[in-house]
Amino acid sequence: MKIMRAIMESLGLSPNHLRESIEKGMQLIMINSYPQCSSSTINPVGILSHTDHTIITILAENTPGLEVLQSTDNSWRPALVSKNGLIVLVGDHLELLSNGL
Repeated sequence: MKIMRAIMESLGLSPNHLRESIEKGMQLIMINSYPQCSSSTINPVGILSHTDHTIITILAENTPGLEVLQSTDNSWRPALVSKNGLIVLVGDHLELLSNGL
C-alpha cells in the first residue's frame, strides 16, 4: 500500500485513490524459479515476452535473466539485479490509469 500511495501521488491523485478497491480486491503472490541457462541451450527455460496485466509487479530478482523492453528504441535490455533489492514493474492497469506515464 505504501508503494501504491506513492504512485498515486506521483500521478497527481489522492494517495488513497484506489485504496478501497485494492484492499477489497485480489492480491496474488507467485513464486517462479528458473535455472540460469546459456544462450546456446537448445530449449532454454523461461517466459516469453509479455506485459503484466496487473497494476504493479514486485520482483525479488537474485539472478540475471529478466529483460525489459526499452520504449525509446524498442530493444531488450537486461534489468539490473540488486542482491537485496526489489524490482517494481508497471503493469497494464497502471499504464492505463496513468495514460502511459
